[in-house]
Amino acid sequence: MKTIEIIVGDSKCWIAPYLLLNKQGVPFKILMYLNANL
Repeated sequence: MKTIEIIVGDSKCWIAPYLLLNKQGVPFKILMYLNANL
């Protein structure tokens, strides 16, 4: 869980885009997967 907390804490810049994408039906897990592989 610490990893997720760190990712969320250090990635506020993509939280807003994530919310917009989520409204369009993009699963959170896909964004987490892409973010983890950047």
